[in-house]
Amino acid sequence: MNDMSTITQIPLDKLFEDTEFNCRGEFSAMEVVDLAKSIEQDGLLQPIVVTPIDHDEFDFKIVAGFRRFNAHKVLKRDKIDCIIKEGSDDATARIINLTENLNRKSLNIVQEAKALIPLMQQGMNEPAIIKALPGVSRGWVQVRGYLLQLPAEIQQEAVLGTITQANIRDLYTLQKNKHITTEMLFAEVIKLKDAKA
Repeated sequence: MNDMSTITQIPLDKLFEDTEFNCRGEFSAMEVVDLAKSIEQDGLLQPIVVTPIDHDEFDFKIVAGFRRFNAHKVLKRDKIDCIIKEGSDDATARIINLTENLNRKSLNIVQEAKALIPLMQQGMNEPAIIKALPGVSRGWVQVRGYLLQLPAEIQQEAVLGTITQANIRDLYTLQKNKHITTEMLFAEVIKLKDAKA
């Protein structure tokens, strides 16, 4: 197994970029222009993390560093500094990806919530997720689980920051206990927004 501190330069065309795996989802080249300028000026400050894959075209899958990878493409670089993480199962790779993005504070609350879905599908329960993600509390995991069960319109309000995590708990309880319609639930969101104004 490679030591996590060993840095290897790998050709970009040998790296598989699975945008569905990345908890940030897809982003355009325009979103990494500033990062590309920074890399051009100061160099790559932190290597990306990859794991070997069995694939006809690619040798490695990107685990963390999707923006840095895309910035290198914008700069038309051939290679990128990588740390190879061998022996990672999918859950471990997703934990690495989510942890890095949480540390950078670059996710919105819905992205955080959706990143938990594959972990839960692979059998990770709440205590296992809390143990795997540094600095994450039981309440943090619960609120994101509640948010996933609320309508998309309310999830969007959470992204915009117009409802709080406490509001998410209350709305989830309303939906669960009173079986109210989406329209009624959204009316509650409007009241919460008006109260903040």
